[in-house]
Amino acid sequence: MQLREFFSEDAVNLQLTSTTKDEVLKELIGLLKLDDKADATLYKMLRRRETLGSTGIGQGIAIPHCRSLVVNRLRVAFGRKLEGIDFKAIDDRPVHYFFLIVAPRSRSPISISPSSARSPSSRRSRMCRTGSRSSPPRSNS
Repeated sequence: MQLREFFSEDAVNLQLTSTTKDEVLKELIGLLKLDDKADATLYKMLRRRETLGSTGIGQGIAIPHCRSLVVNRLRVAFGRKLEGIDFKAIDDRPVHYFFLIVAPRSRSPISISPSSARSPSSRRSRMCRTGSRSSPPRSNS
């Protein structure tokens, strides 16, 4: 399944107007076009998730996420803020790109590891270079 299958055109905003972390969360939730009660529930859950540690993963990217009964399928929204927002990212740099991921509650865990997030073409090209499926060699720097 392709990531783009989880996006709808109206769940993408390339000109976020928010200026704070909380406003960004609300603006991203609004892109999902849920009712007011669902919006409030998601906001509360995402704020709770942020207290565990910022979902700002560095390099200008944040991936706020949660599981909730307010959705019955995986929902994704994307927002961009060219000026950047202080999202308390792990590299202490402003965040420009926001991926909101809301998954339904289920028994099966959903986990995205860095290696599974790479595109198949990058794995194929690495396999061609090394002749195996092993990880690329580490640099000594």
